[in-house]
Amino acid sequence: MKDYLNEYSIFDYGGVNHVSDDVAIFPSGEGSEIALISLANYPYDTDFIEIETIGVIISFLSMKNNKRKIKEPWKSRDYHLSFYVDDLIELYELEFIEGIKPITEFKYELNSFNCMVSQGYPLNVDGNIDVYFLNDSGERIDHIIEMPKIEKYVENYLGEEWNEDDREELIKMYEDQNTPFIEYTSSLKLTEKGYRKYLDLTQDFFIPKQIDTIIKPLIKIGYYDSAVREIAVLFEHMIKDFHKSDLIGSQLIEMHIRECIKANKGNNNAGIKVYRQELKAANSYIRNEFMHNVMNVEKANYNAILFRQCRLFGFINQAKEKIKTQNYC
Repeated sequence: MKDYLNEYSIFDYGGVNHVSDDVAIFPSGEGSEIALISLANYPYDTDFIEIETIGVIISFLSMKNNKRKIKEPWKSRDYHLSFYVDDLIELYELEFIEGIKPITEFKYELNSFNCMVSQGYPLNVDGNIDVYFLNDSGERIDHIIEMPKIEKYVENYLGEEWNEDDREELIKMYEDQNTPFIEYTSSLKLTEKGYRKYLDLTQDFFIPKQIDTIIKPLIKIGYYDSAVREIAVLFEHMIKDFHKSDLIGSQLIEMHIRECIKANKGNNNAGIKVYRQELKAANSYIRNEFMHNVMNVEKANYNAILFRQCRLFGFINQAKEKIKTQNYC
């Protein structure tokens, strides 16, 4: 298994520090396994809905404990995560997620066109949509959005001239080779098979000495829930003690992230955005759950939680070191 505990620096995200002003939340990494791990940061029965697609990145909103109407999907109190579309397609093909299916570029563009029509954009006599916008000078610029036609996409992709006699064969060739987009059959969700794969991925990994010292006596007597609880306490103490703060929970996290951004010369880069979401998810779905409830945790599930906690332990230490270094400059 790849070393997901130390896969990247939160301040130098795979060598890419500034990804795009348009991407609010960047994926936790590349590859279907890291996408699976990101999904499993949330409770098994969590539904996710798409809120934005920019290029090859799709952003989702967690609907766990969120039953309100989604009018402002980017509220900071909500939980977001993003994936590369290719990773989602691979997870779907492996039957690790449900709620999506791969489609062609033509079908994707046709769905988008039909969505505009359903929203009230009228069709002109040619079956296209007339729109306009105002440029910086206030001048009206007219534009036509053409209804997608399969012939154009087949010719562009296959490099073959359209022949109506070979219509079905050409379309099948195109559809067999071109499915880089997705559509939704329901909300996105982890399957039971996907969760079992996640458990398999998180059974063998390095445990930092500071964590191992805390959990060893508890694991010996089978107190897995107590071990999880103690690590959650450790994390909150690490951040509070480092910042000399009396804040707790989400307020502590937001203050810590502000200090990370400050130490990164004001740049809220992709890695910091991912780190913030991981801290928030761990605070809500590990710390709060285990602090306020008696939990019956089996060993396999405990190892999966411990994996996440060890990964987060590394990120917290990265953040502390960066902030400390910048404060000495």
